[in-house]
Amino acid sequence: APSDPPCLVSPCLRAICNAMTKQRNALKAGLFIIVSLVLIVAILIAIKGVGSLFEPMQSRQASFTLEDNVGGLRVGDEVRVGGYGVGTVLSIEVVDAGKQAGQPPHIIVHYSIPKRFVIHEDAQLVIETTVTGTSVLNFQSLGKGKPMNADQALAGRPGTLQQILASLSSAAP
Repeated sequence: APSDPPCLVSPCLRAICNAMTKQRNALKAGLFIIVSLVLIVAILIAIKGVGSLFEPMQSRQASFTLEDNVGGLRVGDEVRVGGYGVGTVLSIEVVDAGKQAGQPPHIIVHYSIPKRFVIHEDAQLVIETTVTGTSVLNFQSLGKGKPMNADQALAGRPGTLQQILASLSSAAP
């Protein structure tokens, strides 16, 4: 019949039509994957910002006594400078007295922070707990003294909330 599409007229044309349809479907699938990847990258850039994706980071460590109570700090929690998120907590370990002679048991927190931040020996690092119970490492000051070596642990201290709770529990009968 003259009104039939050309791919239904002969077996040879039907095979060509099927091959072209498969190629169009493969092209559509490929374009879908590429567009999806572009969207994922765009979302990451929108969330983290262009600069922070490619900014060189440094790995540092902070030391807390067992009495400091790291207050629910977990791997992946934020590291902040003046309340602004700049890095993440990489690992947390309890070091017993046997590992480092002459030191009481303590907690070492490994974290990442951009290299543009120079941490000095008199820097103030505290663990703060938000209203929702999430804990963060927050630099209240990067210090002004001598810059610390990368392998040197900064002495951290508990946040204000932990200090208040500790003083209340020690005052209780």
